Amino acid sequence: MVDRKKRYLLSFLIVRTFSLFLILLNSYFRKLLNYLEDTGGIRMSNVTLPGTTGVRNRILGHASRLEYSWKRGEVSTSAPVCIEIHPTNRCNLKCVFCSYNDIRQGEYLPVPAFRDLVTDLINCTPTVKSVILSGGGEPSVHPYFSEAVHRLVDAGIEVGVITNGVLLTEKIKQAYLKCSWIRISIDVPWEETYVRLMSPHKPENFKQVIKNCKILSDERRRLNQDWPTIGLAYIMTKDSQSDEAFFKCIDIGVESKADYIMYRALLDLESEQITRPLSELRELLPKLEKYANNVGMPHQFEHFLNEFNQNSQKHVPTHLKECPIVQDGIYAYVAATGDVVPCYAIYKELMDDEWKYGNIKDMSFNEIWNSKLREEVIKRINASACPFCHFQVQNKILSEIDEKYAVNVEKEIQMEDIHWKFL
Repeated sequence: MVDRKKRYLLSFLIVRTFSLFLILLNSYFRKLLNYLEDTGGIRMSNVTLPGTTGVRNRILGHASRLEYSWKRGEVSTSAPVCIEIHPTNRCNLKCVFCSYNDIRQGEYLPVPAFRDLVTDLINCTPTVKSVILSGGGEPSVHPYFSEAVHRLVDAGIEVGVITNGVLLTEKIKQAYLKCSWIRISIDVPWEETYVRLMSPHKPENFKQVIKNCKILSDERRRLNQDWPTIGLAYIMTKDSQSDEAFFKCIDIGVESKADYIMYRALLDLESEQITRPLSELRELLPKLEKYANNVGMPHQFEHFLNEFNQNSQKHVPTHLKECPIVQDGIYAYVAATGDVVPCYAIYKELMDDEWKYGNIKDMSFNEIWNSKLREEVIKRINASACPFCHFQVQNKILSEIDEKYAVNVEKEIQMEDIHWKFL
């Protein structure tokens, strides 16, 4: 009888303790979600892309890789998690607002250098988890593009592509169908604006992009696969700042069978920038969300409003001198020139040799990554004076969040965000 009472009491205490643990864990996690939402990341909305948490929070999906090197004044030599590669600065469009117009000189990675880079990254798995192929120029015009995608994916590295969507040969289509996501920069919702600002040499390209998006979506469904996630990206200009234009972007997303659309603010060509005040654009949000819900098209308009506001400031104020993302070696950027540099923002804004770790045409990526020069370059960075980039928000999260919070939320991010491997 006594033993039975002891067992009952012990069972009660175990259940009670476990219940209290779950309550505390739930409270703990809710505080973290609220923090992330306040910093502009996770957004609880039924019009955001299903299965994602927001790119700015994905750093927490790599909490076990974080070494917090910046806190010790060190530079990590561990392989990066995510690498952005610009295979070429050559492009098949002529966008007047392209942020690379002032630095583009037709550069492209020589095929042997690109091939060796892919080999180096494959040899760094499983630490290297993702590669983003972007530009610069149009990545799909590079002769090694398709083979690079196949090799990386076959080795277990996920690939995302930012493309203008104009070129879709059978070879390129098969490469796209192996990617985790494709973001197609259609940029404007009006055909006449597209021709004027982007494709005066080939007016038919606007319709071709929509057609190509449909082809990829249909082929994905035919193959009964969930990937790639296909998005349409718009750069909102003074020609596309009306209420009608924002709704038109949604309509094109539906027509092209995209999974989502995203709005971005134009930065580089002042004469074409939006002139509407932010307060007026905010008033559009509830109507746009209602319409997007009705047609089933996820969008990122609220993120656009935040970005529009931040871009007007040019950078997010930060007390950090260090750049945690760069100093911890989480991210790498390889330009079409072959230069390996801290990030896109520094490369584009400064373009000085003093910010280059090395060039993959001269030495291997691994040699560059482990070099003394890379350490010296990173220690010269003053993040508080950097131009705006989305890593500033991620750095803010890293600098303010408790390390235990980061570890506890890691699995949640990985389970909830299908693209958590990307930054």
